[in-house]
Amino acid sequence: ADGLVNFGVLAEQLGRPEEAIPAWERATKLDPNQPLALVRLGDIYFRTNRPADATRSYEKALLLYPPESINNPAAAGEVVALATKIGDGY
Repeated sequence: ADGLVNFGVLAEQLGRPEEAIPAWERATKLDPNQPLALVRLGDIYFRTNRPADATRSYEKALLLYPPESINNPAAAGEVVALATKIGDGY
């Protein structure tokens, strides 16, 4: 799964979203606890006019954060960013 996440990141950086999306989708099927793949998928879904898919992906990523994350400033920032993206999707 990690290799697929990295492949997706590289494909996206090279401007090839048509290769990044299936790589990240497969990574999340192999390992549903891949927060980077879920967030990247949400971002690319949003950019390709798929807000419902983006929102679902962000929501799955958000659920990977334990409740005590809010006490960690770095994690809290990520949680707030995800919540904002979910709001944008709705």
